[in-house]
Amino acid sequence: FNDVCIYINTNGKLIDDKGGNTNDNNDNDWECIVGNKPFPLIETFADKSSNQDTQNKIEKFKMEQNNKRKNWKSKSKILYWSRTKQNFIKGKVLEVNQGFIHIETERQKQRFNKQKDGGDKEEKDEEKEVNNTEIKPEFYEKIWIEINSDLIQPEVDENFYKRKLKKKQGVLVWSRNDLKFKQGMIGNIENDFVYIECGLESRYIQKGSLLIQSY
Repeated sequence: FNDVCIYINTNGKLIDDKGGNTNDNNDNDWECIVGNKPFPLIETFADKSSNQDTQNKIEKFKMEQNNKRKNWKSKSKILYWSRTKQNFIKGKVLEVNQGFIHIETERQKQRFNKQKDGGDKEEKDEEKEVNNTEIKPEFYEKIWIEINSDLIQPEVDENFYKRKLKKKQGVLVWSRNDLKFKQGMIGNIENDFVYIECGLESRYIQKGSLLIQSY
């Protein structure tokens, strides 16, 4: 004999699993009204239809991204997932060795602000030396990552931040739980934020975030 569970989507946390009002902060809108705990977790997924055209676009995008890895070498600039910062940040390749890549947090060039008075050669040499000095950022780390890992991504250019996102658009969104990009859909846009529908991790994210990839 198998237990039967009946669920209701409260869509506003109107009832709890006993049928009464609730004010808890549980993010899961699915509540069990008949049956015994523990019961399976139900997710409301974004449209993940098997539309062949959509799947082809995603596969093409992923292939283009992966092909860029072939050109990575020492001093190449990339993005990597920092477990400390819980975000993608800029990094630089130190070494590629046997399928792994050694990365450090990108350093910034130090700018020279000294006022010029004589303009002699010695002063110009000093300015050049200081301008070429790299300073370690406030947050800095070195890590090894498998070269095919989703934890590393190609560097983005200025066009990335100029992209146009719209409602009902399919996107790939980074899952902090599974540490990989998943298929999602833009459900709403509010100023500089977009609401990404992607199951239990549905949330608002800044338009220019590195956590969103458009294909």
